[in-house]
Amino acid sequence: MASVIRRRYLGGAAAALGGLLAAACGEIEVRYVQGPAGPAGPAGAQGERGATGTTGAKGAAGAAGQTIVVEKEKPVVVEKPVIVEKVVEKVVERKASRLVAWTGPTIGSVGRGADLWTKLDALFADMHPEIQLTRSRPARPEGKSNDDVLIAAAAAGIAPDVYSVNVTAWQQARLVELGLPLALDRYYSQKPNLNRIYRWMREQARFNGRLYGVPHEMEFIALWYNAKVFEKHGLQIPSTWDDLMAAAQTLLNAEVMPIAEQAHWNYGHLYSLTLAAIGGKEIVDDIVAGNKRWDSADPIKAAEVILDLQRRGYLPPNPTDEGDPDYPMGASFVSGKVGMWATGTWSVGWMQQQANESQGEFAFEFSGLPSPTGTQPLESNLAGGSGGGHSVWSQSRLHEQAATFLDFLFAPEPQKAWIETTFQIPPVPFRVGDYNVSPGQRRALEIIHDARETGFGWSLDVILPSKVHAAFWPGVMGVLRQEITPKEMMARIQQLWEAR
Repeated sequence: MASVIRRRYLGGAAAALGGLLAAACGEIEVRYVQGPAGPAGPAGAQGERGATGTTGAKGAAGAAGQTIVVEKEKPVVVEKPVIVEKVVEKVVERKASRLVAWTGPTIGSVGRGADLWTKLDALFADMHPEIQLTRSRPARPEGKSNDDVLIAAAAAGIAPDVYSVNVTAWQQARLVELGLPLALDRYYSQKPNLNRIYRWMREQARFNGRLYGVPHEMEFIALWYNAKVFEKHGLQIPSTWDDLMAAAQTLLNAEVMPIAEQAHWNYGHLYSLTLAAIGGKEIVDDIVAGNKRWDSADPIKAAEVILDLQRRGYLPPNPTDEGDPDYPMGASFVSGKVGMWATGTWSVGWMQQQANESQGEFAFEFSGLPSPTGTQPLESNLAGGSGGGHSVWSQSRLHEQAATFLDFLFAPEPQKAWIETTFQIPPVPFRVGDYNVSPGQRRALEIIHDARETGFGWSLDVILPSKVHAAFWPGVMGVLRQEITPKEMMARIQQLWEAR
């Protein structure tokens, strides 16, 4: 498949992708430039059955070639499919230093994300007037992923110079195999702010030995508590596993679901957090180094612990991939229907907003998960990694300008905007006292600051290769649905790990 993107676009594939792009990219105008006629086509298919039923005549000469040139932003109407029979080695033509970036919220949207990018746009224009930034995010057709839209744009020759993407190995694998992202290793060395990115964070963007993206957020998963519910029932934030079990039973007796999760991926977070509470970051580090196996005692124990929580009634009995309809999260958490939730720092801004608007009815706390085996100190029982990021299109003519834009995102002023506006923590050095944030956000900042050089226990979402990850979320859900055992789940993970 890589050769289709890099070396040869076949007529039928390009036509299909052109149709997808027409539906997805309503902000790009496509101009067709006449090229030489193509070669004669193959013999046509057999015609409809008639008097003789003979084979159709030889196909006519191929349609004239078309070169796609991005001119300006406006709604696009594609009246005929893009047909390109030979590779177009010439990269898409754009005005010099006009950088196109698919990042940030949809233009015209409102909210904290829109506020952040309004600030970043102004800062970039002031700091880099030599680069004209055109930022947009195309609409995504129903049933299609962001990757599908990006691949369609690349096939049509109109992908953006820079695009936001989850840059971890399993999430980048498909795009790397198709040749879309540029390897950025040299820019990490050359650009001053990219060079400051913590090594444990940049390594999460490595695939087949190269760095194909820039992670833009340090985050961690913790156990979050509805503080008002705990106060109402006379409970303290648990510091040991026995304390957690006692609190869960008290909540259950009061008809409060002790713990619930948002969807299958959130149950995966609960597994990552539990594994970190059993053995910290070292378990996964040892597996990656070949000194331990996924089907060894500790990874199996993590799945057994989650299953035991469910059997005790501390997790919903019938979770679906979309969560539990009786406990929609996080509404059920804010309302007090659920007491605890394993989620990440990406939720803290939303929780703080809910607390501010609740007139004192909702407050939250968070901590590491108490160790089920008593082997890990509470403060280290967190799982984390990279959240989101950016990559550069390999066929862009503006690699230097794109790298300059990425480097800008980690400069001190943009870093302050990231933290104070959306509470996304860029993976570069910072001082907690420099930022105006809420008490809950400040505590999260302090935890991230303390772990800035080494990281947390791993969120498996950022460490598993794509084929292994494809079995991870279904494996956790299969255990909770009692379709497979914890041992069977981890045996499958190990099998896929060895075949990666």
